[in-house]
Amino acid sequence: ADRNHDNFLTIKELGQYINKNIVDHIDEAIQLNPREFRRVDISPADGLVTWEEYHRYFLKEHGMTEADIDEHNEIKHTALNRKAREDMMRDKARWSEAARTDLFTLTIDEYLSFRHPESSISNLLELVDDLLRQFDQDGDDQLSIEEFSEVNVADDDDLIRKSLISKTVVERREEFKRIIDKNQDGKADRGELLNYVNPKTPRYALQEAATLFSLCDEDRNGKLTLKEVSEG
Repeated sequence: ADRNHDNFLTIKELGQYINKNIVDHIDEAIQLNPREFRRVDISPADGLVTWEEYHRYFLKEHGMTEADIDEHNEIKHTALNRKAREDMMRDKARWSEAARTDLFTLTIDEYLSFRHPESSISNLLELVDDLLRQFDQDGDDQLSIEEFSEVNVADDDDLIRKSLISKTVVERREEFKRIIDKNQDGKADRGELLNYVNPKTPRYALQEAATLFSLCDEDRNGKLTLKEVSEG
C-alpha cells in the first residue's frame, strides 16, 4: 500500500490499495463463476441451478457428508452452527433477488448475481434503473445536475438514496460535476450512471479510505503511520 516507501500512507495510496483489492476480488469472482456453477449444477447438469442443488453444495462446503445431507432438516438446520445458519438465511434472500427468469432456478449469469452481487452487470444495470426511476423527473432517461442534487434524502429510508448520494446539495452538485458527468454536458446518461455505481471505480475505494482516515489519523496530518493503522 505504501507506494513510495516513506513509511506513511496517504488517502490516495490507501484508496489505490483498496481499489486494487476490490478489482481483484470482482475479477476473480467472474473468472471462477463458471467453474463453481458446474460443480453445483449436477442433478441434472442442465445449465440451471436449483435451490436444492445449491443447498446440497452449501452443506458439503460446511463439512457435511452425503449421508448427513440426506438426513438434514432443512427447516431447522440443526446440524449447522449459528454462523452457517445465518449465511443460509442470507443466501435465501439473495436467491429471491437473483432469480429473475424463474423463481426456482438460476442461470449462470444469475448465479453470479446470487453469489457475488457486486460483480454482476445485471445488478449494476438495475441500480441505474432505480436511480432513473427515482430521480429522472422529466422522463428523458438522463439525470440533470438539478435532478441529482436537489432531492431530499435526510429522512428517506431508501438505501439507494442513502448509499449513493451525499447529504448536502453542495456535495451532490460537486459529485455530479466532478465524478458522474464525464463529458461535462450537464446530463448523466446510462453509461455515466453505470460507471458511477460500478464498485470497480476508484470512488468507492477513496470513500472507504477517507472513512478509515477519519478513524485512525490521530494527529490529523493527512498521513497514517503503521502504529495508527494497527491501533485504529
